[in-house]
Amino acid sequence: MKKFNFLPPYQKKGKTTYPETLNKSGIYLIKENNVQVYIGYSGLNLYRTMYRYFQAWNH
Repeated sequence: MKKFNFLPPYQKKGKTTYPETLNKSGIYLIKENNVQVYIGYSGLNLYRTMYRYFQAWNH
């Protein structure tokens, strides 16, 4: 099992912080102001699931 530190989802120039999660399963945590607000699981593509939370949705 690989552990990651809590980091912002994007680096400079729009690069993602966790490209190695592509096509992997795993658990992710979302924090706001150092408070854990959500725990989730992705069985197929952790990368896609995590970054879906950081997209801007314009309806």
